[in-house]
Amino acid sequence: MDIQGTTTIEDAFHVDSGLTYEGAATSVVSGLWHLEGKMVNTLADGAVISQQAVSNGKISLPKASTKVHVGLPITADLQTLPISLEMEAFAQGRQKNVNKAWLRVYRSSGIKVGPTFDKLTEVKQRTTQPYGSPADLLSEEVSVMITPTWSDGGQICVRQTDPLPLSILSMVVDVALGG
Repeated sequence: MDIQGTTTIEDAFHVDSGLTYEGAATSVVSGLWHLEGKMVNTLADGAVISQQAVSNGKISLPKASTKVHVGLPITADLQTLPISLEMEAFAQGRQKNVNKAWLRVYRSSGIKVGPTFDKLTEVKQRTTQPYGSPADLLSEEVSVMITPTWSDGGQICVRQTDPLPLSILSMVVDVALGG
């Protein structure tokens, strides 16, 4: 186990008021009466399933799975402080545009980054995994091109809405300064 309690993507439990089913492959998870009528996030064998409402205490899965976590969605947001650079013509009061960000992440997946929470870009992380399987958790430096947006603060927003882990260890940005 690591600092966030997740060793594999199948073990990721990042929902509120959730339950876990583990056993023979099933396409129906029941016993969810406490979530009746609620939209839930589901992670089935490490794959994110589209949100659905709990009806009659159960949900249906598109594919039979052996390990399923179901619960209320959690939106985890991070917004950096405004950028202030020590330069000859100080960055304070100047327009800034963050062009690219590098995030050092630890056992993470489902990363979305942008200049605002309305302009997020998902970090593409699938490389060699076979089609239909969940993407591996990343423990490395990932880069993402940011949607061009000039602003006074030059802040970066990071959001996680999937039932997946996200641990950011550090962040570096490429910033352009306006006149």
